[in-house]
Amino acid sequence: MTGTRVAILAGVVAMLIALALILNSNRSDGPASEGRPLLQNFASQANEAQQISIVRKENDPIIIRRETDKWVVANRDNYPANVSKLRQIIGALANAKILEEKTSNPDLYEKLEVGDPEDGGSGTRVSIDGDGFSYSVVVGKQVQGDRRYVRVAGSEVSYLIDQNPNIPQNIRGLLVPDILNIDTKRVRKMIIRHDDDDETVIIEKTAEDLSDFAVLDIPEGRELKYATVANGMAGVLSDLDLEDVRAAVESNAVASAIIQTWDGLRISVEISTDSEASWLTFSA
Repeated sequence: MTGTRVAILAGVVAMLIALALILNSNRSDGPASEGRPLLQNFASQANEAQQISIVRKENDPIIIRRETDKWVVANRDNYPANVSKLRQIIGALANAKILEEKTSNPDLYEKLEVGDPEDGGSGTRVSIDGDGFSYSVVVGKQVQGDRRYVRVAGSEVSYLIDQNPNIPQNIRGLLVPDILNIDTKRVRKMIIRHDDDDETVIIEKTAEDLSDFAVLDIPEGRELKYATVANGMAGVLSDLDLEDVRAAVESNAVASAIIQTWDGLRISVEISTDSEASWLTFSA
């Protein structure tokens, strides 16, 4: 083999080796964003969060604040927030790592539901603030059960992350839902009054070990459809959860009830209505 041929062959081999190194380097590294945290530094700051704001399209923002040793929903008259839900949301965003870069085209945001609701998009904007830091993320469509599409607010790039910030669809999921749990067996007497016709219904047990409640003062010529008809009424305060909450206000009650238990508890309930819903006010 001549010297010229050897030189040419050596040059080709060198080019092939260089090309192989470039291809291997590209294959192993991937896009620079993959594998890095979605929110740099937030993992070390998450426990210092002081406020969370959740915004959806055409809905009022939900503002949740830390007050000393508890979290409250500010625009629900500081009613206690559901801390387990907050932990899940904050923890998912703090631990989220990018699996894949997605679209940077605003025209395609709605396919991933990462359009900012403040601009009319269908995503959910979650903002978390603390002393010296502030993060805002548009949370989009859920993928494969435990992943989400997201976009850091103000950035064009959207991502698929390895976490699922599971944000409740309504205010109920962000409030402590439990109101009362008075077992039917504790109830001795219940008095129900309808204000519109001034009708009163009274049910009671004369002994604690009886199975069924009796309905008092049944009008002449009327009878119960079945003996246990009143039992369901007495269980109205068993595992009672809320749908929404507000501070008690003066209102015209349309009905009221008094529940008395065998151990001396007396609960008063007033039912009022407005243009939006029916509201129950409790006192004990």
